[in-house]
Amino acid sequence: MNAWLSRLTTIGVVGGLVYGLGFWGGPQGSSASPAVASRGSNAPLDQPAGTRFAVVGDFGSNNSEPAISVANLIRSWNVDYVVTVGDNNYCTGNTDGFEEFDLCVGRYYYDFMSPYLGAYGTGASSNKFWPALGNHDWDAGISGWNAFFTLPNNERYYEFVRGSVHFFVIDSDPREPDGTSATSTQGQWLQTRMAASTAPWKIVVFHHPAFSSAQHGSSSWMQWPFQQWGATAVLSGHDHSYERIDKNGLPYIVNGLGGRSPYGFGTPIAGSIVRYNSDYGAMLVNADACGMTFQFWNRQGVMIDTLTQSQPCDTPTPTATATASATSTSTPPPSATASPTTTLSPTAGATASLTSTATYTVTTQPTATSAPTIGSVHVADLDAASATYRRNQWRVTVSVLAHEANHNPRRSATVTGNWSGGASGIASCRTGSNGRCTVTSAGIQNSRTSTTFAVTDIRYNSYPYASVENHDLDGDSNGTSVTVTRP
Repeated sequence: MNAWLSRLTTIGVVGGLVYGLGFWGGPQGSSASPAVASRGSNAPLDQPAGTRFAVVGDFGSNNSEPAISVANLIRSWNVDYVVTVGDNNYCTGNTDGFEEFDLCVGRYYYDFMSPYLGAYGTGASSNKFWPALGNHDWDAGISGWNAFFTLPNNERYYEFVRGSVHFFVIDSDPREPDGTSATSTQGQWLQTRMAASTAPWKIVVFHHPAFSSAQHGSSSWMQWPFQQWGATAVLSGHDHSYERIDKNGLPYIVNGLGGRSPYGFGTPIAGSIVRYNSDYGAMLVNADACGMTFQFWNRQGVMIDTLTQSQPCDTPTPTATATASATSTSTPPPSATASPTTTLSPTAGATASLTSTATYTVTTQPTATSAPTIGSVHVADLDAASATYRRNQWRVTVSVLAHEANHNPRRSATVTGNWSGGASGIASCRTGSNGRCTVTSAGIQNSRTSTTFAVTDIRYNSYPYASVENHDLDGDSNGTSVTVTRP
């Protein structure tokens, strides 16, 4: 197995935390660009045990191909839950409030939600979807938000803890009735709740970025004393771009490439380290008591940026897989060679500026993980049903059963297909323990007498999609596509 190269630069130690910026290289002897994880799978390497979550923002359009591809990217990571930085719903004025949120949010992430009462499939057994309010969510209507989601506190701003991370999700929109200043009712709530937290990592999440170099720019009213109150990171969206900004050692990350058209950048603001807007993507974050690593990946499987925060803990340091951690800038790690002061740059389309005291090139061997024997996946059954949806409209639900080559059901596989005829666009779902998942298209006009769903891909790890093996157990389709008539 080829060894992997990673480069880690220690930025410094602030408040007991060690900050490191890493850019990926490829196997020894390769010419892979920095920040590209050059390996056989597009999936990020697994991290030490802890909590594993995705962060996405500004995605909620109706049947958006970029939003679908980002949602599928997130599913491929097998995250524990999803956090959003707002603008979950751009579908204003199409239907009533609940249906708008289902159309533009539930469509993509229903299997992370609980309770889920929408039209796109079976929700999760417990809630794994934690959204922040954005201005477009307010435009769609707070009543629809309250009807669709079940969230803590007043549902506009709230907190939750997962593993070693304490999240504080707040509302940055000026329509927030409890105010958006540091001294407002909401601000006082945040200060009090953060002071009471004993979690190693405290992440503040809201929509309008306190600092940004992109189209909307910085939202000065959200420049609260987060670091003074104990925050270890601040995550936002609103600008459809990715940017990491350092303010006195506290990372502010703008992550708004979830599906809406990217924005351009203006003059970089002070502290801007990485800027990217060339493709859509999301963040993968791994955290335990000893450290937290943020990665931004585009939907092509290219890692654009990675940031690791570390702190002293009693847990033994985990073995490195494809990245290294440093606790000082004076002594190179074992098997490392110190090189002169360097300015690192991420992949094309991103910009970075960081001068370090030393850069270490570390050769490590990826941790071996057991994997099932490579087989294939195919469709074993397609079932469909139609029903009246609303006046002059109908809906259709298709159930897909995925099997492995040995004809056993395959859970956690992502099924993707195309609608044609009465419905259109791309749909996807993730199989449960029985190997099944469902896709739904609603709002088909009664003037359309039928619609067809065709499976185009099934993804599970490195298993190939063997479409030639598709079949239907009960014989009511050809195993690849199914046509449904109007009720």
